[in-house]
Amino acid sequence: MKTMAIIVSVLLSVSGSIVIGQTKQISISDDGKSRTSQGHKILSARDTVILELKLMLDRSGPLPNRPIPLLCRMGDGAAVELTKILKTHGPLADAQRDRLVEVIRRSFEVPDAITQPQNRTPTASIALLGSLVTQTTDFAFRSRVEDAEQFILDATATVR
Repeated sequence: MKTMAIIVSVLLSVSGSIVIGQTKQISISDDGKSRTSQGHKILSARDTVILELKLMLDRSGPLPNRPIPLLCRMGDGAAVELTKILKTHGPLADAQRDRLVEVIRRSFEVPDAITQPQNRTPTASIALLGSLVTQTTDFAFRSRVEDAEQFILDATATVR
């Protein structure tokens, strides 16, 4: 195992909030995967995505009014990961529920940018939105969910 000092910069770009790391010793195995950073866990790409999605759900205020590159690349993968997050998250507040719908909708904002072909079909997204509708009697929320579903179906109709 080789050990080298490198600068670890973690950029969490949810609405412009950026966290920058410091120079740390990182042990890198021969297969090139990092293992530890002086006792701190180094996040895998998947863990970073999950962290970003959790931050989006738990933040106060709306998401940025511009395409979010992470979401644009995810498509239905966002709903898959959000479903996993919700299993351990607990009940959602109304604002979190609204943000969840927005995150799912925005993951199909640029359908040509979705990197994995299986994520271009909104199976998990429609299922998750459908489950949200069954949990409420709020007409305004149901309307937002239906609008998001229609947006997703329209966006994916031309991209397969």
